[in-house]
Amino acid sequence: MKIRLIAVVLAAYFFASFSHACSIVGLRQDFPFTPGSPVLEASHVRTITDWYISLRDSSLGIAEVRIRAYFPKGNSVANDVARTRVAAVKQLVRVLGASDPVPLTIVVEGINSIRPASYDEVHIGVQPKCGSA
Repeated sequence: MKIRLIAVVLAAYFFASFSHACSIVGLRQDFPFTPGSPVLEASHVRTITDWYISLRDSSLGIAEVRIRAYFPKGNSVANDVARTRVAAVKQLVRVLGASDPVPLTIVVEGINSIRPASYDEVHIGVQPKCGSA
């Protein structure tokens, strides 16, 4: 009975440690755009590039990328702007990961936000490989 309990405790500790190792800071970045502008500015390109490469080349690597943008529900012009922003970020991420492509999920969603500034942001998140490579 004691051996079984010790085995369960050690297994729980191992899995908790493993999941904690994959919870690193900086897996998501929010990039503000000029309100109403679909243009990916040079400063964004540099920031995204530096951030992505540092994660890609780290010991954890990148297993998946998610790019998300929101626009005011029912606003077709804002929808087009959000989609153009996401397409530009997607293209940049594809170029940065060309040697080791990863699955890429895109979400552009119309919402009623209590924080209107969120309409002028593109959110990029990554899931690390967590040593599975």
